Amino acid sequence: RHHRRIVNKVARTGLGLFDAVHVEHFVAVFNAVTRRCHDALNEVNGFVHRIAEHDDVALLRSAHLEHLGVKHRQTNAVVVLIDQNEVADMQRRQHRPRRNAKGLKKEAAQQKDDQNDREKSGGVLEPPRLTKRRRLQTAQIFADSGIAAFTGDGVDAAVFQGAMEAIRAAGGVGVPTIKPWSQQLVFEKLDLARTSGCKAVAMDIDGAGLPFLKNLTPPAGSKSVQELTEIIRYAGMPFIVKGVMTVRGAQKAAEAGAAAIIVSNHGGRVLGQTPASAEVLAEIADAVGGSMKIFVDGGIRTGTDVFKALALGADAVLIGRPFVPMVYGDGAQGVATYIEKIGSELRDTMAMCGVHTLGEITRDCVRVL
Repeated sequence: RHHRRIVNKVARTGLGLFDAVHVEHFVAVFNAVTRRCHDALNEVNGFVHRIAEHDDVALLRSAHLEHLGVKHRQTNAVVVLIDQNEVADMQRRQHRPRRNAKGLKKEAAQQKDDQNDREKSGGVLEPPRLTKRRRLQTAQIFADSGIAAFTGDGVDAAVFQGAMEAIRAAGGVGVPTIKPWSQQLVFEKLDLARTSGCKAVAMDIDGAGLPFLKNLTPPAGSKSVQELTEIIRYAGMPFIVKGVMTVRGAQKAAEAGAAAIIVSNHGGRVLGQTPASAEVLAEIADAVGGSMKIFVDGGIRTGTDVFKALALGADAVLIGRPFVPMVYGDGAQGVATYIEKIGSELRDTMAMCGVHTLGEITRDCVRVL
């Protein structure tokens, strides 16, 4: 507070009097505040270290300490960070209060879900999880906004099952995405996908490089053109191959009968030093754009990014990571806010580039350096 008063006093001198002396004083104050912040952080770290060394404090697992970056000797050492009443209070502050009865009822149901999650975890503070209610609400807001949500898959069968429930609740507006498991397991997941009422299904073929898919029984991994053809025939609906980064890969997907591909390097997490999807998008679109739909993902964060992707030859884009904090932060309302932001930025970019429809966004609207 002392430093804030000094800064405010300097600011009140007016821009006309904000000369080099004031600037020098302001920098000195800023440096002092920064040093105090570092000292406070070191003090907190030392406090956590000291608590972590006590065996009798046991309400938070060591995994949480590791998440905080705390190094400790006892693998079972745990720390009380927050009690249940404080958790409930944080939940109430996190969810914006609704003024109508319907909104209050939804908020109460959400709090009940959160309380059930805490009880199942034995009262231990767990990392945030997406409740069933919030999954369904999020899928619905995507559908209402004209967006088909690509859902995930994993070793835990509940991941795919929960995704199918969300797509079913959204009237089938969604695209189940299956990992490249063994043929038999893929067929089983396709059967489950049909129950959701989806109109298309996808496979992130580049998932073959993910560590958790290795050494499984039955085996999972890359697919030949013949194996992919069998899967697409069994699907009986438009099939999308995700993880294509070369012209040859796109041609193989077309040969297998894919209706669309997603140009993607899996967020750069499968193979290091791969090019960005934007670097290869144009050449892939030129090679196979007339025979299938071309989607793209990777680093798309703004409406301007969407514009550039469409100009380079994409028919549509996928956006994943930015939606995560929106979903956890404010549920369906957070998703709606981000969707509106993307749309508004895209409209502004189109206006400034002199195009009035998505079809008018062409390669000459961007300059590739």
